[in-house]
Amino acid sequence: MTDAAALRSAGVARAGWLLAFAMTGDALLYVLLPLMPEAFGVTLAWAGLLLAANRIIRIFAYTHLARFAARLGGRRAGTLAAVGAVLSTCVFAFDAGDWVQLAGRFVWGLSFAVLNLVTFAYAASVPERAGRRIGSIRAIAGVAITITYLAGTYFVDRIGPQALYVVMTLVTLAGVPLAMGLPAVEIRAPAHRGFLLPRPGPVDIWAIAQGFVVDGVFIVSLSLLLKESVSEFAPAFAAGIAMSMRWIVETFCAPAGGWLADRFGATRVMLAFGVAIAAGMAAIAFGFVYPGVIGVTLLRGLTNTTGAAMVAERNPGDPVGAQSIYSTYRDIGAACGPVFAGLFLDDFARMPLYLALAAILGGSAVLLRARHR
Repeated sequence: MTDAAALRSAGVARAGWLLAFAMTGDALLYVLLPLMPEAFGVTLAWAGLLLAANRIIRIFAYTHLARFAARLGGRRAGTLAAVGAVLSTCVFAFDAGDWVQLAGRFVWGLSFAVLNLVTFAYAASVPERAGRRIGSIRAIAGVAITITYLAGTYFVDRIGPQALYVVMTLVTLAGVPLAMGLPAVEIRAPAHRGFLLPRPGPVDIWAIAQGFVVDGVFIVSLSLLLKESVSEFAPAFAAGIAMSMRWIVETFCAPAGGWLADRFGATRVMLAFGVAIAAGMAAIAFGFVYPGVIGVTLLRGLTNTTGAAMVAERNPGDPVGAQSIYSTYRDIGAACGPVFAGLFLDDFARMPLYLALAAILGGSAVLLRARHR
């Protein structure tokens, strides 16, 4: 292995662990906030807003943050983002108040956007086999987040959410020295300028739909869905098991998803995954809760790798800029999803809600057959 190749491999691994530690506190909120909003001093509607806030801020900031990261370089941008992740996790470790929590979620949104672009830059530093390197990063993140879901949801009923988030703050803090040791990598400023986004093409419509359906409504409703259907475990632990399945898939199968994307074409693979997720939503609608939830969470674990590979496949000349646009459109959907769930989840029966989600996701997946962006 050449020195350049060894340095690139080390950067991919270090960036993967940086992303993993930074994401742990945020990941656990998606289980705990919908299930026990009162423990954090908020209502279900405000919990939905907190889960959407990090996405909302990224809608306005992604392109600017991509330019910011390009000016600073991977190491400095990653270090600032790692510190932001620590601060955003810390606000849930004490009774900070709902507005401070909201500010923390905005900080996390900005931090994750930078981390996402930095890690993507390491993975896409050489176009060949970008899908496999993206899969490796997602697999590393999957190890940490799987442990977080299982351990966090097991101990939350024993030590309480605030003590749990003291521990999560310390876990997130481990990412700061990792960021400070990142090797140099070039991050090209995106060609796209300003907030105005290009007219959405099939990939962007898919991003909006997946963000709204899977990252938004499904994730927020999952804890409540399992609370009604599971009696063997505590609701938080049952939701933690279900959510960890997605990351178990990413840990062991994300490299395989990257290989499939490289071998058969990322768009073609994503089309198949999208239709399959829509089928899982329909299964939940008709009362097959266990297989539907398992199917959706497992397939969601594969789509993150495939989605990033699809962006790189369609935009070889400007992969980081295209990724910022794709992520912005996905965040638009994912910002609307939790707010919708927090406000209206109690007003819809399971069958019409999940059939509508299946139709939205399946229709947008079929649009991916179009060749243009």
